[in-house]
Amino acid sequence: MSSEKSERNESRRSFLKGLVVGGAAVGVAAGSGVMASEPAPTADHAESSSSKVKGYQETAHVRRFYDLARS
Repeated sequence: MSSEKSERNESRRSFLKGLVVGGAAVGVAAGSGVMASEPAPTADHAESSSSKVKGYQETAHVRRFYDLARS
């Protein structure tokens, strides 16, 4: 009886190990596909992003949000 239970535990362990390894492989494959599909930044893109104003900007929709939040 104990050998049958041991065999069942071993098969369960190997199944769970396979799930973990398979899941990790899928995660790595998915991550590498996303990274490969993004375009590399060009010099034009770097210059245009640095000329944009960064930080907090109070626009019309931000003012509206504040007005609605107060009431």
